[in-house]
Amino acid sequence: MIERSDDARNPAAHHGAQRVNASLLAGWLLSIGQTSAVKEVLAVLDSQEALPMLWRASLSDANERQQFIAAAEHCHAHNVRFPNSLDEVQMLQSLGDSAFARYLLGCFWYSKRRYDEAVSCWRETLENLPIMRPLIVCWAFTSE
Repeated sequence: MIERSDDARNPAAHHGAQRVNASLLAGWLLSIGQTSAVKEVLAVLDSQEALPMLWRASLSDANERQQFIAAAEHCHAHNVRFPNSLDEVQMLQSLGDSAFARYLLGCFWYSKRRYDEAVSCWRETLENLPIMRPLIVCWAFTSE
């Protein structure tokens, strides 16, 4: 069992590098088939940020999945890092029923200058989660 260190218990110790490291670790553990270890690591870190919440959603059953997606949407305004690894892209693609995951996937494609894919993701987001419109309007429609 993995236990929290003193740093993990101290919210002030959390910063951007830990978010990236948690995501990289999650992707690596999944690549070697250690799904239960990923769940345990993410639970111990208990990050209140969007991408770690979505990692947890992608590894959860249907009930928990929706709770983690809702939590990711809620914390998005203050604690977000856009996806930048293929592991994160695969995780977001596995959450095909989440408009919020599609939004973040669109941000990834936009950063890679794959504008058609970005606009497609953002259009799906607008159809299913209209509240995201202010975040998308300046990105999606200026690149058409």
